[in-house]
Amino acid sequence: MNEKISKSIYKKNIGLFILSCLLGIMTSILFIALAIILQKFIDYSINKDIDNIIKVTTVSVILLPLGAVGMYVGYAVKNLYTKRATLNLKNTLVENILRLDMRSFNKESNGTYISRLSNDITIIQNDYIKGTVEIFVQLAMLVGGVLAMFIINSFLALSILLTCIIPLAVSSIFNNRMQKAQGEVAEQNKNYVSFIKDILSGNQVVKSFNIEKEIFERAKAKANKQEKAKMVYENLLSLIMSLTDISTFLVAVVIFIVGTQQLMKGEITVGEIMAFIQLLNCVTVPINRLITGFTKRKASRALLMNFNKIGEAKTDQTQRIDIPNFSNKISLNGLSLSVDGKKILDDINFEFEYGKSYAIVGTSGSGKTTLLKMLTGFYDGYEGNIRYDGVDLEKISDQSIFQNVSFIHQDCFIFDDTIEQNIKLFRECDTDEFEQVIKKSMLQKLIHDRGGFDVLCGENGIHFSGGEKQRISIARALLRKSPILLMDEATSALDNQTASDLECMLSEMQGITRISITHRLDESILSGYDEIVLLNNGKIEEHGTYHKLMEAKQRFYALSMLSRHNNDLLIEKGITSLVF
Repeated sequence: MNEKISKSIYKKNIGLFILSCLLGIMTSILFIALAIILQKFIDYSINKDIDNIIKVTTVSVILLPLGAVGMYVGYAVKNLYTKRATLNLKNTLVENILRLDMRSFNKESNGTYISRLSNDITIIQNDYIKGTVEIFVQLAMLVGGVLAMFIINSFLALSILLTCIIPLAVSSIFNNRMQKAQGEVAEQNKNYVSFIKDILSGNQVVKSFNIEKEIFERAKAKANKQEKAKMVYENLLSLIMSLTDISTFLVAVVIFIVGTQQLMKGEITVGEIMAFIQLLNCVTVPINRLITGFTKRKASRALLMNFNKIGEAKTDQTQRIDIPNFSNKISLNGLSLSVDGKKILDDINFEFEYGKSYAIVGTSGSGKTTLLKMLTGFYDGYEGNIRYDGVDLEKISDQSIFQNVSFIHQDCFIFDDTIEQNIKLFRECDTDEFEQVIKKSMLQKLIHDRGGFDVLCGENGIHFSGGEKQRISIARALLRKSPILLMDEATSALDNQTASDLECMLSEMQGITRISITHRLDESILSGYDEIVLLNNGKIEEHGTYHKLMEAKQRFYALSMLSRHNNDLLIEKGITSLVF
């Protein structure tokens, strides 16, 4: 098991784990002691030994309340251990997920991570964390029960022990099948959670296209597979428990047959037979619980291996270096990328110089967003290289890249927290700087109209429009003061005037290298960029200033004229905001 996963469960809680086991073992010893007391009480009663009857009764009166207190404390300590171990495991898993680089993170769906943190954690909590303590306790009870039986009557004890081999054999037969069934349950849980997440996230699409019936049918099919996997697992578990219950009955039969024969021969007393019957629970019950416990623990351990994969998926950042603040240029040399056999970018050669602004334009599917993502290390397996101030991107740590880069996405994510925290991103900052950022991103009116900074945004900013979310996203990027600002249609949801004002504000900022994807081909916006880069089919077809490209009268000119013509038509119809 991964060292960090193991440490989160055991090493950080070793004291509570040992104490839970010891208290459980003490309770087991109490049950065994009560069987011995029962034997003595019956034999003394038959022999009418009043003095010893009083002694045994006195011991019973003392042990019972002590046992009750011990059991309660034992359960309380076990619950505390379970809580801390589960909490540490959850925190370790979340930390591992947060430490994943983007490439590794995107290899799994969000539903997979949600299922790991909910369904799988619950199974591990019950079958692995609690189960491990229970295994130690039941082992102690089994060993103690068998020893007590041998002390009372070795022949009868040996007969019982041989009979107990049957349920142990049953367990070994079904172990692997149980592990496989548990893995299938986890897989179907993941698939169902992922699908439900898609339904909830895409509810507007479902409603808009009236596909409730189709989605419901798919949901039923997913739920059916999930419950079928659970049923297979439960049926296997029930089969094991049924076979072990039959074995328990056989053990009881052995006690009565062998015990009766020995009683008739005078080799055992009535009290000793009753003690054996009582001790039967200290042998058969532990065997049953150990069989299911070991089986469940082995199956849940397979889920822990999935957690290990998340931890091991982290790229080795220790071999990467940190770079100082970006100050020269980003160089792209022979950069090409293919995804599923399709060429997305083809032999890109370009330099983004410090302090300049660049607009990336082109038709949909030309590779604009892919190019921006590549600048942050989103993809691997590409040809050529990307260098920051002469240092290859593959040698730079993720942390260092994102200290230098702020990425504003078209679809801005908003946390279910206050406006203030969504801008500050849960960090402290200078009050004057914060107020300046609010002004620059034109959020004063929004904050005033909504009732202040402490207004909750709702899940993914459900209470805000697309344009309002984009301005919040711009504000959080400005507050970071990163030397590189990547913008993917960051003003697409804004009206032309607001977008133009924000573009003007950004162009006046010093010490920022701005690379912005835009479909707005307005002269008022694009003329403010130092250079425009036109992508077509993954290649740089043109680049230069707005006026230079217009004078060249090639593809950029054609796109610009088409955009202008469409804008004129819309203005005639009273529509003033067009995003090309």
